Amino acid sequence: TANTNTAYKVIHQQMNVNGSGWTTVETENKTGTTDTNVTPARRSYTGFTSPAAQTKSIAPNGSMVITYQYTRNRYRFTLGSHAGVTTTGSSGTGDYYYGATITLKGTLKTGYTGNITWKSSNTSLVGNKTTSNGAATTFGMPAGAVSMTPSATLITYTVSYNANGGSGAPGAQTKTYGQTLTLSSTKPTMNGKSFVHWSSALTRRIYILFRWCLYC
Repeated sequence: TANTNTAYKVIHQQMNVNGSGWTTVETENKTGTTDTNVTPARRSYTGFTSPAAQTKSIAPNGSMVITYQYTRNRYRFTLGSHAGVTTTGSSGTGDYYYGATITLKGTLKTGYTGNITWKSSNTSLVGNKTTSNGAATTFGMPAGAVSMTPSATLITYTVSYNANGGSGAPGAQTKTYGQTLTLSSTKPTMNGKSFVHWSSALTRRIYILFRWCLYC
């Protein structure tokens, strides 16, 4: 009479993240009737392709092993661009194994300030990221295609008008780096004097001072 409690094993292995070799993630210790065929169920792992089912006969001495090897999938990562950010040091556009480390690094160009925001094309796979200037962040390649696009903020300056003793100075304006600003045409007044020209001092704020002339 055939033994109905003969041992056998089912081993589940996943391809390593570098695409070379395999790592056992689960071992099932099972029993069955000697010399009968079994077709163990395969697993379903996110980011992996399941192998074909295997059928084997249970060996009398309990030595039968079925090994299922799950191939790690590759997915497309796209590195976006922005006029104000260099992305040297970031992972380039290409196909990456599921779970591979993706690096995002941005450096601000002249005229830009603040943090760098990385917008994800699919936030259900990877959330948006934020890095400081010159810093890097990483994430694992998800089970699906995704792009990450940097964005940055142009520096702005406040243009303030000073009537220099007169009255009716224009209201403040905002100057954006690299963009032309048309100054206010409003001119203040001062009894007995006429407007001559603008004078300015530039820091993070621009102060425009009116020059006056008594005999012009």
